[in-house]
Amino acid sequence: MAENFEPFKTVGGQNLSLDGGTQASVAGVWGPPTGYLTVVSGALAITGISLPYPAFQGTICLIPTGAFTTTAATNIAIASTAVVGKALFMTYYPQTQKWYPSY
Repeated sequence: MAENFEPFKTVGGQNLSLDGGTQASVAGVWGPPTGYLTVVSGALAITGISLPYPAFQGTICLIPTGAFTTTAATNIAIASTAVVGKALFMTYYPQTQKWYPSY
């Protein structure tokens, strides 16, 4: 067995859930997300996203149930408007300390 092999720790598997539950949009800094897939309710303007943990880098997937917006006020690179039912991927790049939306 490989030294770094972790059985049952497949992303989305029994011991490492993708589900971040549902979080309401906020008028301000949102989060932090608690899983890769997070349902976002509401239609408020999110000005930033808290990191899940200090050294985070990577992508989260937001599933909108309301047409919330994001602004470039803090750590989001460009403004965007969520489309209900259309996954919005947000990728955090630590060198710029910004989240980049997929649309």
